[in-house]
Amino acid sequence: MSKIPSLFSRHSYAALAGASRTVRFAAALMCAAALAASLPAQAQSYPAKPVRLVVPYPPGAGVDQVGRLIAEGLGERWNQQVIVDNRAGASGLIGAEYVARSPADGYSVLIMPLDIAINPAVLDGNRYDPAQNLTPVASLANSTQIVATAAGSGLSSFGEAAKRAQAEPGKLAFGSCGNGSPGQIVGLQLKTEASTEMLHVPYKGCANAVVDAAGGQIPLVIGGAGGITPQLRSGRLKALAVVSETRDPLFPDVPTLKELGYPVSFHHWFGLFVPNGTGSDVVSKIYADLERVYADPGFAKKLANLNLNPELQPGAEFKKRMTAEVDKYKTLLRQAGVKPE
Repeated sequence: MSKIPSLFSRHSYAALAGASRTVRFAAALMCAAALAASLPAQAQSYPAKPVRLVVPYPPGAGVDQVGRLIAEGLGERWNQQVIVDNRAGASGLIGAEYVARSPADGYSVLIMPLDIAINPAVLDGNRYDPAQNLTPVASLANSTQIVATAAGSGLSSFGEAAKRAQAEPGKLAFGSCGNGSPGQIVGLQLKTEASTEMLHVPYKGCANAVVDAAGGQIPLVIGGAGGITPQLRSGRLKALAVVSETRDPLFPDVPTLKELGYPVSFHHWFGLFVPNGTGSDVVSKIYADLERVYADPGFAKKLANLNLNPELQPGAEFKKRMTAEVDKYKTLLRQAGVKPE
């Protein structure tokens, strides 16, 4: 009986093994293609159309100027139009609510200052709370709060102003941008943490507070660098202190309140937000492209021209800080008896 030749010779095994590897490789490619196809379309091609960047304040406001810089930087890198849409009103809530209720696809984003953390403490509890309905993408920049007085006020230092306030609690007045504004928060911190009680005069907007302080109608003003700096440069106002942890590099000769012995600081940020439910891939894409924008040295100079310091921080870290500040300011304002509007 003749021997039947084996179909599975050494060469046959090698051929089959090679074929098996080819099949496995092809299968892997097919799986990868299927996985890519299963991802949201916007994550693969975002942005495939113009993006709307909502500014919840009027044109020309500090946050509007920051928003336009961000829109320009992202637009250049995306090769796609980023439209600045000013939707002012209700302390920023109209624009914030518009974005929060927009489709969660990354094509409506919001830029907003710290007011988004303060608003829940000063607005009617039935009002919409954007902090609960928006996802932070990144913090973008910070603006130092400055305590300033008219050049001819007779106050040469914050120490002098504090002594006067401590001698007659609640009589030395300071102006702010309004109830719940950063300036009011600083005033409350001075009262509760530094035994320095002053009379808060809330204005309807920062510009009026600064003008009245420069004209001597009110002894002090506490406000952001963007609004106060032009009057400092003109010589009508002089800075007594900055309200930050360390000296602001934009105002290196102005001491901090902490340096002067008053344990008060305030961190006024600007952040970028998207509606809750926006895909993490889209959020990551926006943040990665922001990193490219901030890598350009020229961008930091543009922020400095607005009296702002660059501060790019990922959304997860930013959210922790924002949440802590919401709790802190709610407690401070309620203890002070600030009633919701």
